[in-house]
Amino acid sequence: MFNVFDNLKFINRLAFLIGSFAVFILISSFVGYGINNWFIINRVIVTGDMEHVDENNLKSVAIKSVDGNLFTLNINKMQADFLEIPWVKKIAVSRGFPNDVIVNISEYKAIAHLGVAQLISDEGKVFNGVATESLPVFDTSLDNVSEVLNDYHLIERVLPSRKLSINRISINGIGITKLYFSNSLEVVICGSEIETNLKLLDSYWDKLYTINPGLNYVNMCYKNAMAINAVSKSSAVTVKSLESGKVK
Repeated sequence: MFNVFDNLKFINRLAFLIGSFAVFILISSFVGYGINNWFIINRVIVTGDMEHVDENNLKSVAIKSVDGNLFTLNINKMQADFLEIPWVKKIAVSRGFPNDVIVNISEYKAIAHLGVAQLISDEGKVFNGVATESLPVFDTSLDNVSEVLNDYHLIERVLPSRKLSINRISINGIGITKLYFSNSLEVVICGSEIETNLKLLDSYWDKLYTINPGLNYVNMCYKNAMAINAVSKSSAVTVKSLESGKVK
């Protein structure tokens, strides 16, 4: 027997489903319209340390990286694009509702040149960039950067009272280190005992300049002796003779 009440239940359920679907479509359309028309990115705000970062590079990357709206923006890709800019060390990208993207930049702190087009950060990171300030040159291979950086910090610790800066540090493959100071002094050190030799140099610094006021070369590769430039020729100076201020 046909039950009219069962048929009514089916119709009511069907109507409920159709109504729910219609509401879903309406809400989805409203949300889609809002996203596509209310959250369009119209500004990229760049903040942070930007002493060396080129402004034109920032604009170029911002334009290239803005794709879609605030919700569909690929933040990971945008971060990767900004990290390709020279001098950019770290990048943080966040959404600023309703229409902004906020980019915070941290720069590398460069302490030396490596070759012509590369720089070395205070953490030993090698990156591409051009420095406007005067920086020392590390004349070495990429594999020896950490060693030269360690020597550089040793010089800063051992010779602070001399008020000199390093113009260049050179390390070759046979364990010879050459230090070129801002007062035109060249110091040659053999082996790995850089700190010991620097302390020795510091202790005899004044006496060396007493022996030769025009001192511009010290070779510390001799056992118990130093070779310095004399007025007319190089002379070997033993540690013992330095105590009396005589050239031996």
